[in-house]
Amino acid sequence: MRKFLHLFLLSFILIFVSCNSNEEDGNKQNGGALSLEQVLTNCIDRTIIPLNAKTALYADSTYNSIEALQYGHFTQAQIDKAANLFLNMRLAYEQSEGFFLGANANYSIDSDINNWPLDHHSFDQLMASNKSLSDPESESSSIVGFHALEYIFFRDGHIRSFSAISERELTYAKALIKHLRIKLFQVECGWNDDNGKGHVTLLKLNGVPYLAPDGTTYRNYMLTKYTLRQLAAALISGDHGLVGQTDEIAYTKLLRPFSTDSTYIESPYSQTSLIDLEYNLQSVCAIWYGNTDGVPVQNKISLDAYFQKNNLALATKVQQQLQRCDRALRNIASPFVNHCHDNSVKIASDEFVALSDVLGEVGDYIQSH
Repeated sequence: MRKFLHLFLLSFILIFVSCNSNEEDGNKQNGGALSLEQVLTNCIDRTIIPLNAKTALYADSTYNSIEALQYGHFTQAQIDKAANLFLNMRLAYEQSEGFFLGANANYSIDSDINNWPLDHHSFDQLMASNKSLSDPESESSSIVGFHALEYIFFRDGHIRSFSAISERELTYAKALIKHLRIKLFQVECGWNDDNGKGHVTLLKLNGVPYLAPDGTTYRNYMLTKYTLRQLAAALISGDHGLVGQTDEIAYTKLLRPFSTDSTYIESPYSQTSLIDLEYNLQSVCAIWYGNTDGVPVQNKISLDAYFQKNNLALATKVQQQLQRCDRALRNIASPFVNHCHDNSVKIASDEFVALSDVLGEVGDYIQSH
């Protein structure tokens, strides 16, 4: 998992901003008709909030599907449905990894639900024991969350046979998805309430906090309590932002299995590791292009548009490097678990290192203008 250095980074940013506060107002209108404030607000409203809401929606569907399973009475079709809904939820979450700032970071949600690789020996021991399975939070994070559910529903890239899933596995799957759904609601509601979907009510019933330090949503908190440079730094340069995401892809998800530890692979049981990475890259593109699909469509309120007006060379550099990363991922043979030592993995890692560097230049430009 990525190392959380955001407290150090934020302290540095606060010092930097306090020394340059006289320039902050000018930055609000930098770029003529398009201001940095408009761009950052658009990143939150058009990307972060809807993508977290999308993940919560899939969590609800997955929860309902797994809850409907009754041991001894479920069919393969029902298992297939639950497993595929799980993958939809999983990929939606992967598409949010570029912006784990805010609610996710404050409540350490990713470290609770997305720890990998799964400790399958401990998992198997738990299934063979008589221990209660009702409280995943009492278990090690290495056997909870996304990857424990993946291990229950998938093996060797295929959905498991319904007859292979034990009663204790099904019981644990229900506890896991209940816990996971609450955590994903926590992110969704933390950013922008739940728009009447009842998710806030569920959080309150379970005593789960979700609001920002000032008692409002993280949308309000980050747009009012942060200066523009602070918010830009958190979103772009921070460990919970774009640079943190690209560094994790480069060094943890690609280079580590390639060079030192072939067991350190995300999503090996469903063999969706490369799809996970593509969705991780989409999360970066979504912030850059200001839309949930992360596609380079013309958007007049985006980081891309802002740099098209203010630093065309850097805008082009980012676009080209995003394309190189996409091509590099697509050149890795599937499944990743069988090809993690291929030279194409090292090439892809190098491309993401380069993307991290370019995004660092983006962050530096905003801080100095």
